[in-house]
Amino acid sequence: MNWISIILFIMVVCGISFYAYLQSRKIKTNSSDGYFMGGNSLTGFTVASTIIMTNLSTEQIVGQNGQSYAQGMEVMAWEVTAAVAVVLLAWVFLPKYLKYGVNTISEFLELRYDTFTKRFVSILFIFTYVVSFLPVVLYSGSLVFNKMFKVDEYLGVSSSTAVIIISSIIGIIGIIYLFIGGLSLSAFSDSIYGMALIIAGLAITILGLGQLGDGNFLHGFDKIVQDTPEKLNGFGKVDSDVVPWPTLFFGMFFNNLFFWCANQMIVQKALAAKNLKESQKGAIYLSLFKVFGPLITVLPGVVAFNYFNGSIDKSDNAYPALVT
Repeated sequence: MNWISIILFIMVVCGISFYAYLQSRKIKTNSSDGYFMGGNSLTGFTVASTIIMTNLSTEQIVGQNGQSYAQGMEVMAWEVTAAVAVVLLAWVFLPKYLKYGVNTISEFLELRYDTFTKRFVSILFIFTYVVSFLPVVLYSGSLVFNKMFKVDEYLGVSSSTAVIIISSIIGIIGIIYLFIGGLSLSAFSDSIYGMALIIAGLAITILGLGQLGDGNFLHGFDKIVQDTPEKLNGFGKVDSDVVPWPTLFFGMFFNNLFFWCANQMIVQKALAAKNLKESQKGAIYLSLFKVFGPLITVLPGVVAFNYFNGSIDKSDNAYPALVT
């Protein structure tokens, strides 16, 4: 049955990818603007969707739910406070970026400072993505895939080896995928995947609460309120390992200001919009999603804690176990 699920899953993904490829063919990718900026053809909805999929990867879904499993809802601070930074992106930063016609943050810094600063920051961005961001995304995604489809059991290898194999395959396919169609292919497919991810993510939360409440998700939520009310506290302790409450006011804002307003990985999608209006619309749609994002990225971890009675030793396995 698991192999049937895997085959069906791959067929659906291939179908969506092919559809997105046909749509992206309308954009000429033989120029740098066409390849890296999607020919500046993205609408507000597409901008929001592709940024959501860029940000809401498995390191958020697995990692933040793992943290909420261990500590509680305080980790939601990453999501909710981001909404403020995204609004600033829409009304302060995007008008400046588009006014100067830049495609990258590095270009903007070159206009403001000099070429050395541009190159130095570009190297920092690349180093950060390769060393910090990509390994976490590949690991967490492979962890979920292996947990759901039991690849290690079928191959007769350890779970660590299975994760390495899966992450290698995902990485290779991802590179080929982007080489074929550039940003436009990624953006069109993200519009579909984004909606599917939101629907599936909410379904996991609702079904999990339903299991806790013997078929009634409201009773399930009430069980959490009665049994583990401390897990629903959105303010961490002063000495919390996840998000100490003073961080909300003295650190989180500046971190989010960089990530959402000056991070090439995020901003590039907004700069690829048709015009300023569409890029701002995309940012506002995104800010609304961030407010409700904890329903997908945080609450399932609390549900998993109650469902498994805190019996899962490794918190990163909480969300994959709940999905399974």
